[in-house]
Amino acid sequence: MKLVREYIINEKFTDESDPIQDLGIGLYARRNFKSENEMYEWLYKIVPILCNVNKCEEVIKNMEDIYDSPFLIPRYYYVIQKYCDDYLTLKNVHGRFYGSEFKKFVFKKNNLI
Repeated sequence: MKLVREYIINEKFTDESDPIQDLGIGLYARRNFKSENEMYEWLYKIVPILCNVNKCEEVIKNMEDIYDSPFLIPRYYYVIQKYCDDYLTLKNVHGRFYGSEFKKFVFKKNNLI
C-alpha cells in the first residue's frame, strides 16, 4: 500500500467557473506541446471523445489512400481544428493542426506506412 500525500486547494469555485479547467486537467485545459508527434499522440487519444466516434480512424476520410484529399471527414476536421485553436499550442504557437499530418500519424500508428 502506498501513502498518498494530501493536497489542499485554496480556491473557491463559483457557478460560473469550471473547476476542471481551472485546475488545468481534463480535455478542456490549455496544453503546450514541444513536438508535433507529442501533440498528435494526445489528439489520437482524445479525438474519439471529441468527435463522438469509437476510434480515431473513423474521422479519416479514406483509410485506403494516405494522399486522398480531404484528409479528414469535414465535420470532424472542424471540431478538431476548433479544439486545437482553443486549447493546444505547439512550441507556443496556436493553430498548428494539419489534417494531412494527422492522417499520416494515424497511418503510422496503424502500421499502414
